[in-house]
Amino acid sequence: MGSQGISYWTFNSSKGDPFDHGDGYDEGINYLDQKDNSPVTTVRLEALRDGLEDAAYMRILEKLIAEAKAKDPALDMSEAEVLVTTAAHEMHDAKSWERLLAWRQKMAESIKELSAN
Repeated sequence: MGSQGISYWTFNSSKGDPFDHGDGYDEGINYLDQKDNSPVTTVRLEALRDGLEDAAYMRILEKLIAEAKAKDPALDMSEAEVLVTTAAHEMHDAKSWERLLAWRQKMAESIKELSAN
């Protein structure tokens, strides 16, 4: 969404149950394992990973669109361009899992098609 990078904050200073979101002490993106202090995969961390993958696929598709246009300026790339512009913002606003999965599928198909050319 126009970002040039990513960072995230994590925090764990639990007093009692480290997985109790209601205690106000551990509201970060991931948790630490009590035995070896390693990060424990959480839904929030998985969501961050999914978002980073989506952003990477958008950049790949943008690059492939530019390469295709350089080869043939008359080529209609509007459908692929919508996937990395308007559709990306619509997915963010819609908060619909089904629409997001459909968008990811279209992204993958477009990348595959343009990579083959």
